[in-house]
Amino acid sequence: MEKRGYLYQAYCQIDALFQGLPFWRNNQESDAMTLSIINVSDKVFPPYEFRGLPCAADQLTGTNKLQFDSLIRNIEKALIGERRLLRLFITAALEIGRLEEVHPSEEFIEKLPEAKKEFLHRRGKYQKSRHYAFYRLGDIRQAMLHPTKIGAGLRWDRWNKLGVDIPVSVYGLDSKSHRAIRGRGTKQDFYSLISNIKDHILTLKKFSGDIFSKESILELGDIHFCMANLIKGGVYNRESSKKKKKDKSDKTQIDLTNP
Repeated sequence: MEKRGYLYQAYCQIDALFQGLPFWRNNQESDAMTLSIINVSDKVFPPYEFRGLPCAADQLTGTNKLQFDSLIRNIEKALIGERRLLRLFITAALEIGRLEEVHPSEEFIEKLPEAKKEFLHRRGKYQKSRHYAFYRLGDIRQAMLHPTKIGAGLRWDRWNKLGVDIPVSVYGLDSKSHRAIRGRGTKQDFYSLISNIKDHILTLKKFSGDIFSKESILELGDIHFCMANLIKGGVYNRESSKKKKKDKSDKTQIDLTNP
């Protein structure tokens, strides 16, 4: 709190928004983006208005920079408990060329029993494993970007040793390469790092630099990663490998040889 680490976390999330990262493939094909952000909690009007996007936060100037700084300070106060709640109503408008494709989120369809799957295949009916996320608009099903996907696009792990930008997760899952950047063997996963919380606290107590400098970001990268996971939230429990081994050894062995 004293080192302004929460301000840095707020900066990272809103920086991702300004770069259009929560909109995934749609952002890559857009020509321009504008943002309107209303502070609903404080009933502050008019809303923050940002134009000339997408761009990184460190490229903002003038009014855009002043509004950005005000925004992340409010988010920091919410994260450290100086304010009870902060609700932001965010509207993003992406401009794309005519006939350009819009990419909604996809969701997995509930897995069918093998018998049902075989029944459909015999009749030449292909059962898709995924479909577009949607909400109902009267009788119309409207494709949409899923809130979970938007949330993942706000939180990026910028601190892994490979220097790959991936959504924050306990094992650093990279959807492009389909691998865990922070797998268990790396000792860079959330569980390994959080178990050394006492060392992290000592590191922070000794720290006296600028939290936003490149050197500080590298020095405190493991701590930033842990905090980003805690801010993201979730159920952080897993079964102990020692317990698994014990459970296996306790099981009665079944003789599979012929009598």
